[in-house]
Amino acid sequence: MKRILRAAACTLCAGVLCAVLAACAPCAEPSLQEKGRPDAAVSSVRPYPRTTEYVPGDNVVYFNGTSGSTPLVCYLDLESLQAHVLCSVEGCTHSTQACPAYGGGHLFLTPDALYSYRSCDASYLELGSAPALGTLRVHALDGSESHEVAKVDDGWTLGMFAQSDTAIYGTLGSDLAMLELATGHETILQRNFTQNNYFDNYHLAQIGNDLLLPVWVGNPLEKIVFYSLSASGELTEIRRAELNTGVPYEGKYYYADKQGRIYVLDVLTGESTLFCDELQYTHPDGTVRFSGQGAMYVVSGHLMAERTTPQEMPEYASKPIRLFAIPLEGGPASEILLSDFYHTYDNPLKVRAETPAGLIVVGDRGSTTYVDTGKDGSLYSGEGSEERMALISPEDYFASNPNFQFLDFTLQPS
Repeated sequence: MKRILRAAACTLCAGVLCAVLAACAPCAEPSLQEKGRPDAAVSSVRPYPRTTEYVPGDNVVYFNGTSGSTPLVCYLDLESLQAHVLCSVEGCTHSTQACPAYGGGHLFLTPDALYSYRSCDASYLELGSAPALGTLRVHALDGSESHEVAKVDDGWTLGMFAQSDTAIYGTLGSDLAMLELATGHETILQRNFTQNNYFDNYHLAQIGNDLLLPVWVGNPLEKIVFYSLSASGELTEIRRAELNTGVPYEGKYYYADKQGRIYVLDVLTGESTLFCDELQYTHPDGTVRFSGQGAMYVVSGHLMAERTTPQEMPEYASKPIRLFAIPLEGGPASEILLSDFYHTYDNPLKVRAETPAGLIVVGDRGSTTYVDTGKDGSLYSGEGSEERMALISPEDYFASNPNFQFLDFTLQPS
């Protein structure tokens, strides 16, 4: 069963406006159209990133590291392209729980601090012991200190899907829930929300300051219900539609039909228009074939559309997936020809994270030898590959220019 984290931003209060226009006039609730317009002054709900390895901040990217066996919060300086432990305490060895960087796990950045949620390690639990609890910690952005906020339900590990500046949203079991960052207080927003429903943690979006949440319902799943989720946890149904699976983005929903044509639905108005009809394959004899819909997501103002390739075509035998980028503002689709070769296949290069300095991708893979323990307890070695992460500008990525700046994740001394 899918678990999802949903966060939403505070809804606009019309009280001040009402006071200006008429001191005794009633305050109106915002319309759906007004919900579609973000207010920069209000904290908004952000979907949890599709890839959670890196959390972009102010000219840094936060990530999880270790010192020996000690889990740590670390950051990559986007100017020096070097990595550091989030600790500024002089003489700290970063090897104990006293280190301000101790913790890690799921990372959540707010304007004033970085929060980490780490689930319970089941190996430490004994039969009949107390229920497993996760740990919510808060870290100062200058690395000067951190402390535990609260012990919270361990079920958040699987359910997180969004955050605001004050809370995390997701599912606990089948319930829609909210976790307050400042206190660790957990609130059930709606019971049994996921029963007979399906939604994808990584296919969420914003609609104004709220979270746009598409939920597939029915048995079999045949209809999408679009909800908005506010920061206070209010869930509002916007509309229902019979559509194929797709991806939402800023109040729009992109989906493909069985012939490979991509359409875009305006969730607020219900209007659906053709977005792109280029992603088909032409055989040497001139016939056109569409071989199936792949994943879709948005990167730097482009809809990314994966397409499976016809395996009977020799030129695609070692390339099972092709990746195309289509500008959201309109324009022709372009294929991403940069490659990430692994598992014997030539895979299109995908973006791991977006940062103000560029896109984080796998720039190269180096050969490495690893040692592991077999079932009989004996050691054995094997060959593998090691990712070398790099920055690339959006312009170079979409033009398939391999202009990489390689990142150094070796932790520098404090």
